[in-house]
Amino acid sequence: MTSSNYDKIIQLLDNANVQYVVHEHKAIRTVDEVVEKLPHLAPIMVKTIAFSLKDGRIILVAIHGKDRIDYRKVAKAVGTNRRNVRSMSPEDVFATLGYKVGSVGPFVVQENVSVLIDAHVAQMPTLNCGSGKTTATLELAFTDLQRVTNGEVLSLAKE
Repeated sequence: MTSSNYDKIIQLLDNANVQYVVHEHKAIRTVDEVVEKLPHLAPIMVKTIAFSLKDGRIILVAIHGKDRIDYRKVAKAVGTNRRNVRSMSPEDVFATLGYKVGSVGPFVVQENVSVLIDAHVAQMPTLNCGSGKTTATLELAFTDLQRVTNGEVLSLAKE
């Protein structure tokens, strides 16, 4: 039996000596549900959107929950044309990455995946993000997130 993404993420954090808090809760799928059901987590909630590129690469983009991604900026960041970047459907995310909607975190749990982090997230000393389970949210320091994901910080949000 293979490990779940949650187990892989927890192992990654533990191996890197990252201090984190796991917030257990009822299943959530969207940022709107976080705002409605978990308002104490919402102000520092970071959502992760999975993108596939025509060349086969997968990019996880971590962005503040209230922000929207500028696809042109993502394309430029990975050195391709906007037409070569598409957000993955929930079915593709599950089939390719093993994440259910609402559980995606900005953590690399397999080959051929890289992480981009929006500059707004870098201004947050502490953040909440997906853990690999829809019933748990991780709270950790931005510096630790960047260190364990090797995420490149860029301006990726729409103005």
